[in-house]
Amino acid sequence: VFTLETLQAACDLKSTQVVGIQAANFTDINAEFGFYGKYLTDFSTFVIRDDPKALDPSYHRLFYFFMDDTWKLHNKLAEHAHRWRRGQYLYPRCNEMSSVRHSVHSNVINLVEILGPWLGTEAPSHISFANIGCGRFDEIDPLHSLLALKEETLLTGLCVDLDAANLEVARYWLQGTAVQVLQDRVTPASMEELLLQMPGVPQNGDGDNARPRGTADILKVDIDSYDASVLAAAFAVLDFDVVITEYVHAYPPPFCFALLFSEPERTYYYDRPFGASISYLVQIMQQNNFELFKLNQNDAIWLNRRVLPRFSAVIEGLQFPIDEWACYLQTFFDENITGGMQIPMEFTREWLLGDLSTSASRMQENLSHVLGNWHSAMLV
Repeated sequence: VFTLETLQAACDLKSTQVVGIQAANFTDINAEFGFYGKYLTDFSTFVIRDDPKALDPSYHRLFYFFMDDTWKLHNKLAEHAHRWRRGQYLYPRCNEMSSVRHSVHSNVINLVEILGPWLGTEAPSHISFANIGCGRFDEIDPLHSLLALKEETLLTGLCVDLDAANLEVARYWLQGTAVQVLQDRVTPASMEELLLQMPGVPQNGDGDNARPRGTADILKVDIDSYDASVLAAAFAVLDFDVVITEYVHAYPPPFCFALLFSEPERTYYYDRPFGASISYLVQIMQQNNFELFKLNQNDAIWLNRRVLPRFSAVIEGLQFPIDEWACYLQTFFDENITGGMQIPMEFTREWLLGDLSTSASRMQENLSHVLGNWHSAMLV
């Protein structure tokens, strides 16, 4: 994706360039681009984005925004989605994480607002959460927005991270709450011990019976690693109303990718693929009684089926299960965040629009090359 400064160099009439665009009031394009501006203003005013959607229009040859075979691509996508999607209903606001009342960037998560039907009309007396991979617990963390309630609501739970420096900042933000800040290298095996420290979790079974699952309000998992394995371990211990997961947008639907836990292992690494794709998460979340609710370029928010009626009753046009394909295709992505690898958006588009078996084969080859014998991964 090209910036404003590099557009002129990119506009080579003998080649094909892919650029994310969005209509805008950009009146001085002739002055900005000189000769090339003459062609651009013949079609529309626009601004180049650095966070394109997966299917942003292409710059092709003489700046035609849509190629003649665009309808063929749309038909192919529709066929793929109809066959592979696990959701059913379109929800145009699935990418809105807040309103302009709180942020001019609608993809910035404000849980107090978007979970309004779950919180109720008055601030609840208590909210418990397990934040696995809480980092600095600053404004970037989705759960940070809950601090707006701490004068009226008792916040309890866990903030767990491996980085001691990050946790010092987290302790500052969590002053005045009952949230425990813990340094730990989280693994699936250690999740039970960690979550047993949550309030309201049964500590022992009844005689020969296994310990029953406890309940908590919110779970967030973002350890930039084998997140899917940790998520499964958490579900074995606690039952949650809301779950927030990071996902890797570079792997488009319907491909199910997930890095799985194995030993020996590093928890954090940024030069290898990690995390899970949205299609993989939709599958395992539905198996655990959750449905997709919101999606931005980094995170997905899931609701337990028992709380869905609270949301569909008050949010116009909301029906579950939401079509994850439509939600993914209307999301603006940051190309610098691709799950441990700098995967160009062109690769994602190719995998999304190409023959599924060919795309899966290429993705598997790439993953095998970069993972080697370090980790286990799933791609189906």
